Amino acid sequence: MKKFLLLLSLFSMNTFAAWQVEVALGVDGQTWKIDNAKFDDGKETAITLGNYLVKMTIKKSKEENGLDVAYSVQEKKGEKFVLVNKGDEIIESGQASNEIFAKGEAKQPNTIITLKLKNI
Repeated sequence: MKKFLLLLSLFSMNTFAAWQVEVALGVDGQTWKIDNAKFDDGKETAITLGNYLVKMTIKKSKEENGLDVAYSVQEKKGEKFVLVNKGDEIIESGQASNEIFAKGEAKQPNTIITLKLKNI
């Protein structure tokens, strides 16, 4: 048991950081949701919601109880993906739900990304 604890102490705690997140995407009055998306600290995760591809990176922020979220939303049109919007936000990890209001690129709709952190 002592060897196991010693081995664990060699790894950074960020190595084990992961979030279970409920993600909802709202575009033009339509909503798609995924209940259990897993995000590793600082790694990009891609989620398909309807015709949309949402790429997100979540990592601990320098702000207290904050998480940095980098996101991009792309719509699949035929064989191509068209950028709907992208950006960076800081959300609070202590809240039950966080919403990101993302302004669309030129001639693209605005979107709402809702994140519910299940555990850290």
